[in-house]
Amino acid sequence: MKLDFNKPFFSIRGDKQPSTLGELFADVISTEQHKEATKLYNWAVKFAQNESVDLDKADFKLLEDLVNNHGRIVVLLKAQLLQVFEDARDEERDRLKKKVEEQKVKQPAE
Repeated sequence: MKLDFNKPFFSIRGDKQPSTLGELFADVISTEQHKEATKLYNWAVKFAQNESVDLDKADFKLLEDLVNNHGRIVVLLKAQLLQVFEDARDEERDRLKKKVEEQKVKQPAE
């Protein structure tokens, strides 16, 4: 699944802040003590540069769990990060649905 944190970070009042979600998330994960240090570092570099990443289901879950279980991410940031995961899940579901529909069209009627 594709994760793209190149989205604005909004204050509680809805004001757009100077940093993107990717930049803020990169700061969070780059300070983690985790057995997947190399993966986290590489993702942090990409997020800091506002690049998206393609992840398999296991890595997607690893990052989502990190956000969900992190004790130092404030709710304001956590909620906006989790929305990115939800959006990615929705996009993947729509992509797969479209793929199934295209397969049905390609198959001759019996």
